[in-house]
Amino acid sequence: MPSSRWKIRLFRERWYAGETISVSIGQGALTVTPLQITYALGGLSLGGVWHQPRLIADDEMSRLRPNFTRPEPREIPLDPSAVQIVREGMWGVVNAGGTGGRARLPGLDVCGKTGTSQRVSNRFAATTSDKKYLDDAWFVGFAPCQAPEIIVTALFENGEHSYYAAPIVRDVIKAYFDKKERERWTRQPAAAGADLSAAAVRPAPSPAGQDPR
Repeated sequence: MPSSRWKIRLFRERWYAGETISVSIGQGALTVTPLQITYALGGLSLGGVWHQPRLIADDEMSRLRPNFTRPEPREIPLDPSAVQIVREGMWGVVNAGGTGGRARLPGLDVCGKTGTSQRVSNRFAATTSDKKYLDDAWFVGFAPCQAPEIIVTALFENGEHSYYAAPIVRDVIKAYFDKKERERWTRQPAAAGADLSAAAVRPAPSPAGQDPR
């Protein structure tokens, strides 16, 4: 995250007010990884609850390390009305004519945001046809909107247009919910007259306690 101190230390130049505007929308010298984007928006979508990213599921970790305990999430109080405004805006990106329409899924409220990151300046881009200098396409999305379960970030290198990354996220989210639905059906009683109380039912956690992955 660039700052006035960072710029003076590296370039011995003062910070200009216009740079603050550029950085606020992800341009300028700001750099970020897909995991950082996922982590940041994951906590925001849950209203201020950030879960530590991990590569191995909890049950597998417990087998590998018997003394494993799941890290406690980091919580920062956020204004619920501000969080709701962000959710509604990201819902509109996908479902109300925004740039992320290709991430829409019937019957599921997907929220998301497109992004395009420049590899080179517009002036240099106008002098070359080499595709390795095309912009990178980004899309980050989560679902469902009001009670997020999953968040996915796609970085499509040299994708040029951000909306090309949206279907990648859509397909991952769809695969997640398709698998969840299949698992739900496998837990249903085999016979129509079976005792429904015997079916495995897992209560849904509250949005603040969920862990999108």
